[in-house]
Amino acid sequence: MPCTTRRILGGLGSRPLAVRHPVVSPLARGLYHADGQMLDEVYNYGPFKQSRMFAAGVTCGDCHGAGVCMQCHAAEKYATAAHHRHESAIPSLACASCHMPERTYMVVDRRHDHSFRIPRPDLSARFGMPNACNDCHADKSAQWAAAAIETWHGANRKGWQNYAEAFHSAWTGQADAVALLGVVAADQNAPAFARASALTELVPTNINLARSALADPDPMVRIGALDMLANLSAAQIWPLVSPLLTDSNRGVRIRAVALLAAVPTGSQPPADREPFERAAAEFVAAQRLNADRPEARSALGNFYAQRGLSAVAETEYKAALRLSSA
Repeated sequence: MPCTTRRILGGLGSRPLAVRHPVVSPLARGLYHADGQMLDEVYNYGPFKQSRMFAAGVTCGDCHGAGVCMQCHAAEKYATAAHHRHESAIPSLACASCHMPERTYMVVDRRHDHSFRIPRPDLSARFGMPNACNDCHADKSAQWAAAAIETWHGANRKGWQNYAEAFHSAWTGQADAVALLGVVAADQNAPAFARASALTELVPTNINLARSALADPDPMVRIGALDMLANLSAAQIWPLVSPLLTDSNRGVRIRAVALLAAVPTGSQPPADREPFERAAAEFVAAQRLNADRPEARSALGNFYAQRGLSAVAETEYKAALRLSSA
């Protein structure tokens, strides 16, 4: 799978701003369930980036092989009926049965969710997303499964991924969405994937939150903060975003220059003009690499239009229309 293609990294429906560069689409409606489980055929890195394993430094190569879970998780504790509660299951349950539920795409593509989550049928009962328990016990309700989990493991079963309510509220237009997303975005114990996704959903009502996220060590969080600032005026956005024109991550630089495109060259501080032009060249190159797609041509059209190059922008828009109708 070509890891430098944004559409494939994110799955269908990802943002077409900069098509081929290493940026992962966030937790977005149509791609994921609100709790972060995969919905569409997303790249496995997105779910994995939500996991406690990713946060602990586990890599793909650590896990792909036989019996790998018990390298870190003691067999005497976890490979027992006292843990999985399915001693009579035939065939016997593997760890992946409950913690990596499988979905099939395009009839033949069987794919495990790599977020390694604790089954949460209580969230299914509240918000409607699937859970591993009812994948097998399809004749039972989510409430039935939630009651069984509570009997076995107690009422405190929040797990590692605790942001389903925030994204469900955002995607269903609830009044508490902004407050809940703000909590997720500011929670340094939450997966960076979830924090970045929360920032992308927010409007710039909290500039301090955005400013802090722009300095986050994870480039996906920095891009999420840039998305949050997209509707600021040119005067407000330049001092916040221009330092990221020289960011170490190309995806961050490209997103930053796209946000700053509407600021005329004459209004740019002289010291920032060279970094702006370098990042602009990277943005254009990223779109040219995928010029056979209408998203790339329309992204170029938008960029040139913001730069005041109307004739060049028109050429790109017409190319996008031709590709869309082909």
